[in-house]
Amino acid sequence: MLLVTDYTRALAAIGVAYAVAMRRRELCIRVALGAKPRDTLELVLRHGGRLVGWGLLIGLAGRFATARAIQSMLYGTSAHDPLTLTATMLLLAAVSLLACWLPAQRAIKADPIVALRAE
Repeated sequence: MLLVTDYTRALAAIGVAYAVAMRRRELCIRVALGAKPRDTLELVLRHGGRLVGWGLLIGLAGRFATARAIQSMLYGTSAHDPLTLTATMLLLAAVSLLACWLPAQRAIKADPIVALRAE
């Protein structure tokens, strides 16, 4: 079970980072037109945070729906352990927001002309 959640976290982080990287051109245009880098970074983190929040809510609903089914697969903890649930949700949220922040930082610091010509 641990491997499945590790792969899930990795896939979530890669997906979020890819979504932000695809917006690199948009971010460069915003910076080139005079947007403050802090505002642009805030925009990306707010959008990513919204996606992460919805994902956590859907995952939490799925967890409650399948708690009885996965109880037999868990070793050393119950399906209703609030500490494990909270730690997992916080770790996933932190990794996902970091996956938003890193590509956004790179896009903001990039030279807009070079980034626009590369695409």
